[in-house]
Amino acid sequence: MSGKSARRLRKEREGCLANHNDLQTKAVGAAAAAALAIAIAPGVAQATEVPTGESPEQAATETVVPVAAENSSEAPAAQPTASEEPTATIATTPAPDSTAAPASMPETPVSPNVSAPTPADGDTAAADPAQTSTSDSIEQASEAGAEQASSSQTTSTAVSQVPLASSAPAKAPAEEAVAEVNGTTYSDIDKAIEDAKEGATVTLLKDVSPAKTFTKSLTFKGNHTLSYDVYGWYYTGDMVIDGATLVVNSDANRVKADEDQKWLVMCLKGSLNAINGGNISFFFDGSTGAKCAIYANGGATIVVDNGSFFSINSQNTKGVVGQGIQLDETAGTGIFVKNGSSFLIDGTNRGYVNSPIVYVENSTFTVQNCTSNASNGGTFTAINSDIMFVNNAGHGLSTADATFDNSTLTSSGNGYTGLHVRKNLVVKNGSKIDVSNGNGWNSWDADLFSGIRLIHNADIDESSEVRVAHNVSVGIRASDPKAHVNFAPGAKLSVIDNGRLTDGSHGEEAGRQFTSNGGGIWNAADMTLPEGAAIYNNDAPISGDDIYSTGSIAFPKAVKARLDGEQNNVCTDKIDGWYDDSANNRWVGDIPAKGTTDDIHAKSVKPGAYDVTEDTPLAIKAAHTYEDSLIYDKNADDATGATDPSNGSLDEEGHWVKRVSVRKNGFIRAGYRFIGWNTAADGTGDWYGVVAADSLAAKNSLDVYELLDGKGNDILYAIWEKLPEPPTPTPKPQATPKPAAVKASVATSKSALPKTGDTSGSAQAAGILALIGTALAGLSRTIRRSNRAE
Repeated sequence: MSGKSARRLRKEREGCLANHNDLQTKAVGAAAAAALAIAIAPGVAQATEVPTGESPEQAATETVVPVAAENSSEAPAAQPTASEEPTATIATTPAPDSTAAPASMPETPVSPNVSAPTPADGDTAAADPAQTSTSDSIEQASEAGAEQASSSQTTSTAVSQVPLASSAPAKAPAEEAVAEVNGTTYSDIDKAIEDAKEGATVTLLKDVSPAKTFTKSLTFKGNHTLSYDVYGWYYTGDMVIDGATLVVNSDANRVKADEDQKWLVMCLKGSLNAINGGNISFFFDGSTGAKCAIYANGGATIVVDNGSFFSINSQNTKGVVGQGIQLDETAGTGIFVKNGSSFLIDGTNRGYVNSPIVYVENSTFTVQNCTSNASNGGTFTAINSDIMFVNNAGHGLSTADATFDNSTLTSSGNGYTGLHVRKNLVVKNGSKIDVSNGNGWNSWDADLFSGIRLIHNADIDESSEVRVAHNVSVGIRASDPKAHVNFAPGAKLSVIDNGRLTDGSHGEEAGRQFTSNGGGIWNAADMTLPEGAAIYNNDAPISGDDIYSTGSIAFPKAVKARLDGEQNNVCTDKIDGWYDDSANNRWVGDIPAKGTTDDIHAKSVKPGAYDVTEDTPLAIKAAHTYEDSLIYDKNADDATGATDPSNGSLDEEGHWVKRVSVRKNGFIRAGYRFIGWNTAADGTGDWYGVVAADSLAAKNSLDVYELLDGKGNDILYAIWEKLPEPPTPTPKPQATPKPAAVKASVATSKSALPKTGDTSGSAQAAGILALIGTALAGLSRTIRRSNRAE
């Protein structure tokens, strides 16, 4: 501390001490008036008596207003005038450990008007001016705390001459009692807290709003609320809220507690404990000058256990550099949420910073709507718990080490990185990590942030799942060449639709893109991806839409999905594999709107393990090949057979080869001969593969076809020529054969004789007789010729 700062602080302390002594003097008068009132009205004496063992100066210092004075027409001397700033009376009970150093009380940050949050680096605070100035003021705050403790003790001694009104403990009527301590009931909560010994239990009988804060260790029970509206509360004890509710509000109506630190609600060197259904809630409004709910000194802890709830709620914090919880010293400082409990920070500038230990078991833990980083550094352990970092303008969960054991993490809508792990990430026993939906929207340049940023090692076991989808930033970024990122066989991984354009939903400029290489995965480590990993539809403007790696990487087959047709892709075809997507040879599986097949580049990349370097990075995309074919149409319904298509192909570099050989005809048509192939069904187009040498088309026929630009098959039609009808042959006349001589015979068959009335039988008989006659005549002529010859 500089000499000038020390002198200034001492003057402020002296001024505060003078005002305080003046209040005490007035309080002595009030105590005397109270004694008089007791003599006049014994019925109200119980409300003003000081318990045994309490010095009268302590009673006067607390400025407890007697009941008689409340009904008097004269205002209590200790009340501030309308023009004075409301001030809560400083508690004078010394800390339980008189040898322990008081908690460090930081001064107000010097530079509160930094509007844009600054990226954190894992376990260090974000680099904003306020953080630096606060840290520099710790030594000053320690001295200030020591001076405050000294002045309080001096004040207590100075008023030790006030006589006791009574030495018997007060017991309020049951209908007026607000609290009970060790069997004694109190109608004044401040008196009850004052009388309670170190470590005692105060049972709340009604909702109360004390006028004074305290520093000693107390336990509060009862299903009621203890409310404060203060700033600068300097607490060094161990407070336990056991089934009760503590509300600390710091808005326009707040008053000073112990320190004139308007930017701070509470400085904590002890612990806050909500147990057995207890509730501790802080509220502050950044427009009043409040910036930090809890400034935690080394060793300070927050415990939320057995169905309890702890929350810090704020508003109007955009551009107001502050935090929900800020650590003065990291060692031993932690947040412990267990056994069905809940923890919430909502709407602060930064959530918690300077590397606390965070342990969550069988509970929920949420940080949301922060106007800068939600967290910064430390270690984070979640067991059987649900963790949420949602809609924060800076980082979501930023930590040195993170372990998720049968737990879920949802990190969405954060302006910077959704999950930032500087050392080791362990995901096991069925845990699910979901970092999706808009992380990275608040960036200002490419490659600053990621859905998941891994600085060192990560191990995801076979039963766990990681999903990174629909983010503005790169999906997963592993940046340490010495680190390993291992997804065990059986683990589930989805990296889909990252590298999106900003949409303006958070008030940011729409249409901006903050990736360069590797929209899905950017890897410099030794990375092993699991079988079945779904990595597709990511986008990077320079190279590697889905994967960009300068380190060792092993990746599986591309999943069977469809391209989404968004951003730089208008294609919605099915994915059939991995393809080269390097900077000078981006994948182009479809003819561009104003391009030709000369623009096609679809070089296939086989899945497997690749050991690459920064000079020869691997940049790939899950996509499809370019397909175009020449097909053959038989061009006649009565033709049979088949002719296989002539498929186009890609060369070794993935560029399209558009020339194909025309196939021989495989169709058959009865009564026709095949002339050749033509681009028109009526034969008026170009000729290919003409086989009829006597055809006039044979002179212009080609045997190689150049596929036309434009996705879709080209067609050649079979052209047929009708064969001439063969002449009908004229049959030669046949000589009539001479009848052979037949010896007449008389049918004696009974069946050959016609029946009566059977005319057909008569005709048959007449024919037979005529035939016999002819035969006999022929026989006769033969005999005569034979005789003449003799």
